[in-house]
Amino acid sequence: AARALIEAKNPLMSIGDELTWCHASKEVVELAELLGIPVAGQYGSLGYWSRPFPTRHPLYIGPHLREMRYPGKPDVVLNLGHRWGERGSPGTTLISIRLDPTSLARSAPVDIAMVADIRLAAAHLSAAIRSMATATRLKQIAEERTARTRAYSSEMWELRQKIARENADRSPVSLERIALEREGALDRDTCYVCD
Repeated sequence: AARALIEAKNPLMSIGDELTWCHASKEVVELAELLGIPVAGQYGSLGYWSRPFPTRHPLYIGPHLREMRYPGKPDVVLNLGHRWGERGSPGTTLISIRLDPTSLARSAPVDIAMVADIRLAAAHLSAAIRSMATATRLKQIAEERTARTRAYSSEMWELRQKIARENADRSPVSLERIALEREGALDRDTCYVCD
């Protein structure tokens, strides 16, 4: 798994609620930063009660959706505790680490499957990666991938702003406009509840 992540050209980390159950946030952030791997979250319950990865982190790209525009076609997907994160396609190496053995490889076959505490697995994976590559090489890999992810995030921010501006005067008020105005008016650390 470590070798596949180091050698990947276009990796993606898919995270889910099992990270919260295992208290693995710190270890998973370190793993993502070590190799500059873009992180996609679980759609649905992620974000309502579970915050396994900071959503304002430069490597966080939003929910893991089947029709994602980024990162194109991943060559390696690392699923960490995401019940719907086992979405591979031909030519994609799928690594899945799950706390729940009954759901491992339930929706798709995986290339490397592990049943483990996500916190411990992420820490061991980081250690294995550090043992296989020099600090200089890891920094080079992380900087290149992080720059690509930042460019994508910036492009998507501009696209959302454009959509919100185009729909600003629509009636009834668009969700994009509400989201844009909420983002502009609330403090960064505001928690809001919707019904």
